[in-house]
Amino acid sequence: MLLAMRSFPVAASQRSKKSGFIFTDILAGCFILGLAAAMLLVGGSSWLKYYYQQQLKQAAAVLSADIRLLQRQSLFDDGILNRQIKFMTDKKGYVFYVDRKVKKRIYFSDFGCGDVSLDNKLAYVQYTNNGSPSMTGNIILKHQKLPGSFCTLSIQPVTGRVVISEEK
Repeated sequence: MLLAMRSFPVAASQRSKKSGFIFTDILAGCFILGLAAAMLLVGGSSWLKYYYQQQLKQAAAVLSADIRLLQRQSLFDDGILNRQIKFMTDKKGYVFYVDRKVKKRIYFSDFGCGDVSLDNKLAYVQYTNNGSPSMTGNIILKHQKLPGSFCTLSIQPVTGRVVISEEK
């Protein structure tokens, strides 16, 4: 019984001479890390493109909402053509005017869309007191970091309806 409880040390010659990693272990680990990094890089670029497209949609939605607000307010105005949205010359936002006074300035960077810019030929948007636009046309929003992708806001004649179309 005493013999069974006693521990016998293993001789030094019987110990494994393998200590640490061998070259193939390191090579396999580097391969796995490289593969994971490549997958993140490909996935990251598509995520970034999606993020930029969402910024473009966000800017188009905010501008469209302000144009619709302008139309609704113009319906209940006494004076004709005294409300308008003018686009800034730096193409980074627009100004909401009431009676030729600045009511508010809207920059796309205020709501996280700083890389979105205007590329349009319309200088302003204005509605008559019956809700029809004084001029029609397209407002084009472009993202500086996403070339070839843009949103177009079309102001329809007679009704003044705003239609958003997206090009990728």
